[in-house]
Amino acid sequence: YVAQAVTGHDNFQDSNEFISQGGQRGPQKDILLPGTYYINPMVFKVIPETAKEVKPGEVAVIVSNVGKDPSEEIRKAMAEKVRERLEREEEEQIQRAAKQLDKVDGDATSIEEIKAELQADGDPADKRLDSGAHEAYVVPEGFRGIQETVVGPGRYYINTLAKTPIIIPTTNMTVEWTAEDVAQSFDPFAVISKDGFTMQLEVRVVFRVKPEDAPFMVAKIGSTDKLVQNVMHPLIDSIFRNQASESSAMAYLQNRHEEQERAEARVRMHLLKYHVDVVNVLICHIHLPEELMKTQTEKILAEQKQGMFNAQREAEIKRIELEKTSSQADNQRSLMEATVGVEISAKRSEQRKREAEGEAYYISETGKAEAEKMRLIGEAQGVAYNEQVNALGANGVALIETLKVIGEKGVRITPDIMASGGGGNGDGGGGIGTLLLLNLFRDQMQKNSDAPAIALTNGTK
Repeated sequence: YVAQAVTGHDNFQDSNEFISQGGQRGPQKDILLPGTYYINPMVFKVIPETAKEVKPGEVAVIVSNVGKDPSEEIRKAMAEKVRERLEREEEEQIQRAAKQLDKVDGDATSIEEIKAELQADGDPADKRLDSGAHEAYVVPEGFRGIQETVVGPGRYYINTLAKTPIIIPTTNMTVEWTAEDVAQSFDPFAVISKDGFTMQLEVRVVFRVKPEDAPFMVAKIGSTDKLVQNVMHPLIDSIFRNQASESSAMAYLQNRHEEQERAEARVRMHLLKYHVDVVNVLICHIHLPEELMKTQTEKILAEQKQGMFNAQREAEIKRIELEKTSSQADNQRSLMEATVGVEISAKRSEQRKREAEGEAYYISETGKAEAEKMRLIGEAQGVAYNEQVNALGANGVALIETLKVIGEKGVRITPDIMASGGGGNGDGGGGIGTLLLLNLFRDQMQKNSDAPAIALTNGTK
């Protein structure tokens, strides 16, 4: 309890005025700044206090023991304000974490599924904290309770009976789970993998409290020491144990970056409810059992030897190809001459083939034309002959054809010397000569034309 402040007592040097103004007994709200004062020790007791200093990188959250009590409306308004702010920041963090985990998981999980998983990770027992019940004790200036406005770096004279300052660092703070002897550290996590191996994880978490979030963090958990001991240590231990149980030991080691990203997203979402901003979650070391590491080392050595053998084989294959290429280059001229010779022979063979085909085609077409010509001439001659036979008769036509042959061939039909005998006048010899001449004409006509042969006689037996 702190007494109500009164005026006019001149820094408690005028005790009568203090009493007359209705001053109350007990701890006083007003303080005495450094200086010399004349105070009646029978009325007042002075307790010296050192000035409070807020260093750079810190803020002081003020818990006021004086002032008016906030009404229910003020508390509800403050709780609603905090709840809206938390929902906005939580949505931003979910979006950020979902995108980050989506890059890690690839196409295996959609962003909406990741969001649902992050939202489902909340502790049901923490619903009252999420609704802003504790933050309702943060009040505006002038009311009793945790002040919404913080005090920045500086030196302050403060009545610690009326107002209690709580120093909150606002720079990055680190909590480690390591085997090394460092401040603010815990033992490494001993987790069990999916395939039953025990792993030791050394983890480092970097976090900070924003100045505007400091009053709400104090209202919810009290101080950064309580935050680390009562919230961060059990929370992060649980997150890493759960993740390790979903993966084999070697897969966890090989997918270290992905596991770190998942853990950071989950830690960030949980600590946001305590108004804490997570900067990094780092997996520093993963210690696997000796027998597993020995087996893995032997496997890697065998794979490296296999890789060396494959590399040597590839080198030999390339050397053979190089020698083959060099040999081909040395014989390139001969190879080109042979190639050109083959191409020339092929072209000549093709030329002869084309010429033979052309000659055969020419002969075939010429023969067909000659045959057609002879056929047409024969048909014309046949028609003409038939017309002559119809006009002159067969004997007349034969005689005309005979005379044509005689004229064309220059055949002599009479001897240069005529010998005759018989009755002295030569008539009998002339008839025989004429018959012989006509028979000669008949034979000649049969040899040189297709006209029918005519048998001639002298009419005697």
